[in-house]
Amino acid sequence: AQTEMDTVEQELTALHQQVTDLKLNFTKITSEAEALKISLKQVEGTLNRAQTLFQKLSEEKLRWDEQVKNIENGAVLLPKYCLIAANFVTYLGGYPENVRAKCLQKWTDIVLGTDADTHQHWNVLRFMQNESDLLQWKAQGLPDDVLSYENGMILLNTTLYPLIVDPNGDATQWLCNHLNNSMQIAYEIIQESDARFLKQLQLSVRFGKTLIVTDIDGLNPCLYPLLRRDM
Repeated sequence: AQTEMDTVEQELTALHQQVTDLKLNFTKITSEAEALKISLKQVEGTLNRAQTLFQKLSEEKLRWDEQVKNIENGAVLLPKYCLIAANFVTYLGGYPENVRAKCLQKWTDIVLGTDADTHQHWNVLRFMQNESDLLQWKAQGLPDDVLSYENGMILLNTTLYPLIVDPNGDATQWLCNHLNNSMQIAYEIIQESDARFLKQLQLSVRFGKTLIVTDIDGLNPCLYPLLRRDM
């Protein structure tokens, strides 16, 4: 009987050990299953993000293809656009908005020919300056209207000496701010009636400074050689 008791106890001990091992194994498998669930969620999240990104990139590709097409078309017409813009800057600075629009439309029809209809929304201001330029000009004090922006564009791109009709002084103040902040160009501002005018003019020519002459009632003869570029 004692032997049988010992045998039963040994078997019971072995069963307890098996139960313990099974519990440990179950805990391990449960932990691994939970880790797999977490990993699966992460993979699903990554997959969803990848699909979203792929969809957005597909949409971007369509937009990029359209931009490439526009750039290629624009490259072919670039010399014509430059010709129209050069005419605008050279000849239309002294004219009001309606005359500018009329001339620009006429030049566009002539220069672009059959392409004029497909490029009817082409804008000379946007061709010459980007959006950041216009925002910078506005921050520097230029009035926020198309005419002022066009005048600023003409002023900064012309090879002529501009005459600015500026009763409020807004354009002059903007020009000073732009020369000082954006272009970092040395300049002097002086009235034509100032006794130091001729001396300042000589110094500006000698040292290559930009000279802004204000309150001009007429053209001083001493300016003729400069305006004719005889010097």
